[in-house]
Amino acid sequence: MAYAALAGVPAIVGLYSSFFPPLLYLLFGTSRHISLGMFAVIALMTGTVEQKLRTNSTSEISHSINQSVEGNEAVEIITALTFSIGIVLAIMAICQIHFVSAYLSDELTAGFTTGAACHVLWSQIPQIFAIKIPNQNGIFNLFRKMYDFCSKIGKTNFAALFISICCILFLYIGKIYLNPMVSKKVSIPIPFELIVVVFTTILSNFMDFHGLHNVTVVGKIPTGLPIPTLPSLNRIGDTFPDAIIIAIVIYAISFSVAKLFAKKHHYNLNPAQEVRALAAQVYHDQ
Repeated sequence: MAYAALAGVPAIVGLYSSFFPPLLYLLFGTSRHISLGMFAVIALMTGTVEQKLRTNSTSEISHSINQSVEGNEAVEIITALTFSIGIVLAIMAICQIHFVSAYLSDELTAGFTTGAACHVLWSQIPQIFAIKIPNQNGIFNLFRKMYDFCSKIGKTNFAALFISICCILFLYIGKIYLNPMVSKKVSIPIPFELIVVVFTTILSNFMDFHGLHNVTVVGKIPTGLPIPTLPSLNRIGDTFPDAIIIAIVIYAISFSVAKLFAKKHHYNLNPAQEVRALAAQVYHDQ
């Protein structure tokens, strides 16, 4: 749901994108460890495209988090973009462009994943402080985000900051200290993330975080699954140039991470099948 907010679409879209792609990758992928779905770098890139193509480009990137999926312009743009990315990945699979994976050295993949982690970190820090900063594109955008954040640090919502710190500390202590002790006696780890979500949701309801402390909440989440529909074909041409870049980044990130795990656990990957698996899951995701 948080990544859906980064992409500028309703939170329910994040749940859809976290449910279907892993099932398809389970059938077609060759990595034993990665799980496909929404992740921050691609969410930020798609959010940039959505903001660029949206009719009302002056509103915030998270404008649609509480809106419905039907008739949502942001969803139409992201759906067309996702469909275009699937086309690009399918072309890559047909043309056997997976050979570029041979040039992905260990140093390149390590540097790429580290750089991606820095962008992910700074995409979340303003959210922790509940500070809205403008979307930045182009070279050195990470440093411009840092500058924008520091210049607006006085607008911090301390209630949101307190909640965020408590959640981070709880997850850190649980993952680092409690789970290793529990794993010695029980094979099933404690779902600390689920505990945080349930507990804070209950607190938000009874303590009215949004009304009393101006803490942004997700809002109503619709039930059930939407009826499958074709993407808006008239937007595919607008999204295709960006789809080429995003498709390459998706393959680079997923294969880089898969390669690191494969090296650590001593098994082989099939680069050609990885491209086909990505194309299949992206097509279905739209």
